[in-house]
Amino acid sequence: MVSADFIHDCSQCAALCCMAPTINKGARFPIDKPACTACPNLMEGGLCQIHAEREDLGYLGCVDFTCFGAGQKTTQEMFGGRSWQDDPRLQEPMARAFLDLFRVQESRWLLQTAAFMGIPPEKEEERRAMLANMEPPAEGWTLEALDATLDRQPPDGVRAWLRSLAGGMPVPPGH
Repeated sequence: MVSADFIHDCSQCAALCCMAPTINKGARFPIDKPACTACPNLMEGGLCQIHAEREDLGYLGCVDFTCFGAGQKTTQEMFGGRSWQDDPRLQEPMARAFLDLFRVQESRWLLQTAAFMGIPPEKEEERRAMLANMEPPAEGWTLEALDATLDRQPPDGVRAWLRSLAGGMPVPPGH
């Protein structure tokens, strides 16, 4: 079972997924939105004015998105519950921290999920080492700890390692 550490809690976040990422108009979104800019559907107080109609209005990317817990960790652990909506000076640093922590959380989730793939023992050792390199500090995430984690175990390296598994994995019967 994958850890509850990856479950998002929007009530503890500052609507970072509605501000930090770039959104490109296409099959998943009906609008373009630059990074570090609030979505036009974000209301004061951090609520989405189209939340109930997101799917019908073409915001499938919003419907399917999970931050793997990066939103509440950024807001609560790194910024002590403060919000860019209350202090616009926090907008850029919170966006950067959220996007970086999202990449770390997603990579950690992928590495934990890979444990169920039946990978060879030598690859399992590599998986465990990468996962250990990305564990959050006991006292919670800080900007410094996040930077150190990105230096120690870049998420792009995790993705490359996961792609390398494709060539050596057994094919399930019937495929």
